[in-house]
Amino acid sequence: MKITLKMIFAGMDAVFVVLGVISNGVWLVFFVAQAIFGHLLFQVEGSAWQS
Repeated sequence: MKITLKMIFAGMDAVFVVLGVISNGVWLVFFVAQAIFGHLLFQVEGSAWQS
């Protein structure tokens, strides 16, 4: 089986796509976690202010 440059570039493209999806997933999880954490923190601070 002969590996051509085109195959190598296609493989690199696939790797970059996967890395991009993973990094976007990480950012999405981080963003959601930050939003949830911020919301909970806000609720805690709000209840602390009320008491």
